[in-house]
Amino acid sequence: MIFELPVDIIYYNDRFNCRGPISPESVSSLASLIKKQGLINPVTVRKIWPENGYDWQLIAGHRRFIAVRDILKQKTIRANMMDDCSDKQAYKINLSENLGRQQLHVGQELKAIEAAFGKNPNVKRVAQELGVSERWVTARLDIRKLHKSVQKDAERGILKIGDLTLLAGVPLDSQQALAKELAKAGRVRGKKEEIKKRFGKHRRGKVEIMDMMTRLMEEERNPTWGRSLAWAAGTISDDELLESCNDESSVD
Repeated sequence: MIFELPVDIIYYNDRFNCRGPISPESVSSLASLIKKQGLINPVTVRKIWPENGYDWQLIAGHRRFIAVRDILKQKTIRANMMDDCSDKQAYKINLSENLGRQQLHVGQELKAIEAAFGKNPNVKRVAQELGVSERWVTARLDIRKLHKSVQKDAERGILKIGDLTLLAGVPLDSQQALAKELAKAGRVRGKKEEIKKRFGKHRRGKVEIMDMMTRLMEEERNPTWGRSLAWAAGTISDDELLESCNDESSVD
């Protein structure tokens, strides 16, 4: 149901939004557009127990809400009202809308996936519900296997998904130094390609092999010996090894 709701009964929590806090300055151009054309796409809210004067919580449309409330100073906003919406459903709606709009960085995507689907989600289900590939989902979940400092760089958006995929194939004790190189190279045209060629192939370390064996057992995947040896030698990626498995089951 879409109704015009008073903005002062809508609870806005910037920590709920997978994009994080939004400053009024960052939506000034959006506010100008809304002023000229009106609010074409309503925000989405869910019913909450009345608390501190709030009856509804904003779950999607945070940039539009800030533009309408804080810049245009409007008293009401068009809202799609959901009476029955769980926390996980709300996080899924928030993530799905943001994926279709302004680009999130991979750290925000990972955090949102975990909030919406749990720490150990079914990859196939996540891909289907978000309308993305299983490889897209796996690449983001694999960030959690990286060195802690690299994970923090991913959370801050310093490293791109291509950087993180490369780092995932490098021994843990080498990841920090390589991450610094990649972050610096991001400011120099063509430099990243040089680094990727240099680190593109390497033999897997003991920790990586043990981690992969554990993953294969947990996911009940059975790659051939040939593909396993190719992966251990560094000639194929994690994704290529997993895609070669004869069992298509995903993480529970």
